[in-house]
This record gives sequence, structure tokens and C-alpha cells, in this order.
Amino acid sequence: IKGCSWSRSLKCWIVPDTKDYLKKLNKKFENDLQFVSINELSQKNIQKAKFELAEASSEKVFFNTDNQLLKDIFEDQKIHATPIPLSTKSIEIKEFSQKSEFNLYGQNFTLPWAGAFFVQNAVLALECARELDIKREKLPPLLQIIPPLDRALKIEKFKKTTLLKDLYSANPDGVKTAIMHLKNFKGKKIFIGLPLLELGKKSPQIHQEIFELLNEIKAEIFWLKSDFKTLGEKICDKNFHCYKKEKETLHAIKKAIKNLSEKDVILLESKLPKKILELFK
Repeated sequence: IKGCSWSRSLKCWIVPDTKDYLKKLNKKFENDLQFVSINELSQKNIQKAKFELAEASSEKVFFNTDNQLLKDIFEDQKIHATPIPLSTKSIEIKEFSQKSEFNLYGQNFTLPWAGAFFVQNAVLALECARELDIKREKLPPLLQIIPPLDRALKIEKFKKTTLLKDLYSANPDGVKTAIMHLKNFKGKKIFIGLPLLELGKKSPQIHQEIFELLNEIKAEIFWLKSDFKTLGEKICDKNFHCYKKEKETLHAIKKAIKNLSEKDVILLESKLPKKILELFK
């Protein structure tokens, strides 16, 4: 297929943009595509790509109704497969510093990833497993042995303090979940992040929601670009820091993280500059 390339090392198809490539790949392999990862696209193109996957499916499509982007797809457009909506709103989720626990099908599950956002994905995976006739009693141990995430909410230690690295491509739901996870820590909370891109008209509202969550937990915020600076200062007041020069930013962060305790936590959010990340080596 012109425009697509096969990666031998990654064993996957690399697609430069949506443009119906996913439909073409699915047709070429007679609906036998087993795994597709969508990354490095705007929110609009991610939505388009996810709909292409749903449209190309032949039987069932499991989707998360807690995600507004996905909800919009299935409310506004038609697909041939049977859409199966799933939500975690009625599921009691217990979040810990390094894991999440929840009950489903009358069974207790432990996910070795922290955050409700990942439980949403886990529920989708569990429903797909049931569709493949995997017995219920086999599901809890399978979920429990999933390896730790490398870039999404990875937990490390910085001196005595807990360091959360959420350096994967940022999306609104992921960022909000990472911020809410800070509630599990009793001490001081430091957030270092960037504005989210490609959100269109929803951008001011989404950033307002992010700042409100940060203000609710009294986090000290180091905002690395001037986008939405005025909004951040209005909501978070003295806890919001945004500097014109990189040198000033580095100095302020160094000072803030100098004498933290075991109860404190630092969240590194989104693809941060190398000089910022070097402060935590």
C-alpha cells in the first residue's frame, strides 16, 4: 500500500497519517489486523483514525463511553459492526501509589499500573478476552503479571521523594488521571508540565479543568510555556510559576525540589525538555 511501510524490528505497519490507510490495511489482510497503535497525531486525527478502525471492523467494536472523543464517534457516525459500549463509572476503583484495584464479574482484579485511566483500558481488554472465550477465573492472574509501564506514569525515586514520569504523548484524559493520582500522596505535590496541543476550540476548557484539578490538590506548578499562563495564574494563584527564560525555570525547580521528604511527590508530565529531565537523574 503506497504510503505505508513495514517495520521489521517493530513488526508493525507504520502509517504517516490517517487518510483511509487503516481501512486499506484491514481490507488487504481480510479483517485480520490484530494490533494497531495510534500515536503522534492531533486529537482530531486520533478521533478519525479510531473511527476508521471501528468502520473497518466486521463483527464487534468495544469502546469506552467515558472518553468523549469515542462517544462522539459512535453517536454521530455509523459502523457495520455491533458497537459495545463500556464504562468504568459504576466500578469502584481503589488507587494506590503503584497499583489499582477493582471488582468486575464478581472477581477482584489488581492492575500493576496506577491510575483509573488504565483501568478503563484494562476493562476493554478483559471484555475482549471474554469474547475470545477465556474463562473468567483465568483473567485476574493474567492482569496481575502485566509488566510495569515504561513511559506512562512510571514510578521512580528521586532521592527520598517519589517521582512520577508521565512522559508519553499527552492527552487530556491521561493528564487528568495523572494529576488525580497525586491525591494518593500525603505530602507536597509538584507538577512540571506543558500545554496540550491540537485540541482546537476545546483547548481553553480542557486547560481550565487541568488547572482546577491542580488547584484542588494545592500542587506547586511549573508551566514551561506561556500558553494559558494567564488562566493558570487566575486559577492557581501563587502556586503557578511560568518564567520567560529557561535559566529562571531551572533555578526555580532546583530550589523547589531541594529539600523534599518521603511523603512528597513530583509529577513530570508530557514530553519535557532534556534539561528539565536531567535535573532528576
